[in-house]
Order: sequence, then C-alpha cells, then structure tokens
Amino acid sequence: MAEHNSTIDDLFAMAIEAEQATERLYNMLAEAFAHAPEIAGLWEQYAADEVMHAKSLAKIRQDLDEATATQPADPQALQAARNALNFSVDQAITTIITLEDAYEIVSELENAETNAVFEFLITNFSHNPEVSAFLRTQLQEHIGMLERGLPGAYRTRARREQVLAHRAASPRS
Repeated sequence: MAEHNSTIDDLFAMAIEAEQATERLYNMLAEAFAHAPEIAGLWEQYAADEVMHAKSLAKIRQDLDEATATQPADPQALQAARNALNFSVDQAITTIITLEDAYEIVSELENAETNAVFEFLITNFSHNPEVSAFLRTQLQEHIGMLERGLPGAYRTRARREQVLAHRAASPRS
C-alpha cells in the first residue's frame, strides 16, 4: 500500500494483522514452555489478550462510517503499523533458546509499535468513551503483565537463562 493511498480502514487491517501475528508468537511460546505450566500459562494469557485486541479493533473498524474509513490514515500511525508488521514471528521463534530469550523479545515487542497503533486507534476512532477507557486499562495491564505475571521463581535473568524452550524448531533440540 502506498502511504498516500492508505486509508484508516487499511490502518485497522494492518493493526489487526499485527495483533494476530503476535498472538501466534505467544501460542508458539506456550508450546515451547509447556514443560513449565506456570510460564506457558503466562504466554497463553498474552495470546488471549491479543485475540481480544484484534476483536476490539475489528469492532471499532466495523462501527466506522464509510467517510471515516476511507479517509487517509495518519502517516506516523501507518509507519508504526508497517514496523509492527515487519516483525517476523518465524524468525523470532528460532532465536528463542531460553526463557530469557523469550523474555527479551516479549519485552521489546510489548513496548513497540503494535501497542502504540492499538492505542492510537482506540483513542481516535472508538465512539464509546467507556469502551476506550476499558481498552486502555487492559492495554496497560497487558504491557505490565511480563513484570507482574512472571512467576517469582523466574524473575531473575540467571534463572530465566536456565529454562530451555522445547520445540522442534529450537536449534538446541
């Protein structure tokens, strides 16, 4: 899509696709750490949140009137969405050998463009202030979940480096 031709509808489509890709990563992490159920549960919660984000964006998109949906999208938001879509789940998963690797990738991902685009879209296009406030709260909880949701036994880098990912795609498998 050429930036000057990209619409608000296109921006929603890119944001939803990015949320779905991130959900896929979290599902892969849950599988890779299935041998540590408390860690797998954290990744499963992240995946569930991504499903909710995508559904929320789809609902907001559905409620847009045609005139709004076809307006040119904000160039900065478009660039952020493109950056989010450039994240390769398949490439990232091959680099994850330990829980520390997963922790670092998730930390970067959760503080990257995907969530910025999500917030931009709910701020600018959700017609229900209560829904917007709820989604913003959910987003902040989602971003902070890595710090708060990681079981205490895995909160140190040294301990995370000891927990290996198990999957066929792992270079150490």
